[in-house]
Amino acid sequence: MKEIIEICNKVNEIYGYRRITIQSFQLECLNALGREYIDGAEKVRLAKAAGFNTIDVDLIFGIANQGEDVLRKDFLMAFELGATQVSTYPFIDFSYANNIRKPLGKQEKKRHLNCLEKTSVEIGCDRTAVWSFAKKGTSRYS
Repeated sequence: MKEIIEICNKVNEIYGYRRITIQSFQLECLNALGREYIDGAEKVRLAKAAGFNTIDVDLIFGIANQGEDVLRKDFLMAFELGATQVSTYPFIDFSYANNIRKPLGKQEKKRHLNCLEKTSVEIGCDRTAVWSFAKKGTSRYS
């Protein structure tokens, strides 16, 4: 573990990496996206342990079978693990992508965004961009 933290510190020092792409902490959402499971929670813990002062976690919303409860769980989990900002993006089905499942419709995505806005207010975050939310008083990453 110590060696991994030292490597993370060196990468951060040299390249300034601060963004962690998770997409979802939930296996069923990753499966719907056709993504391989990675331990997203561990990625965030390592970044925090390595001393990153700004940690931006990327999450996707509008995934098939992703209810607001699942989205809210991912959002809260990111902050609980140490994220200072969460950037969310709607699932977009590009014509060249071979997605197994299609994204939710416009109205469902709007409900998801409203859920994120409401949750961010409940936990004291600021909306920092169209789909990004950060803890009050933290450095922004874009």
